[in-house]
Amino acid sequence: MEDREARKEVFPLRLSKEERQMLKEKADALGLDRASFIRMLIKIADVSQFKERLWGREERQGR
Repeated sequence: MEDREARKEVFPLRLSKEERQMLKEKADALGLDRASFIRMLIKIADVSQFKERLWGREERQGR
């Protein structure tokens, strides 16, 4: 059911060829299609880790 609902909305994602290939390889390794892999990442992502990486990078750049 969740998969059907997800197909109702299109969300374009700009990726380089290298990023697209990495996405495909990682999704394939788990037996998922690219969209399912991205949905899984969104559900399991720990935002605090991303914040630390982004804020740490900004501090190093003097922002």
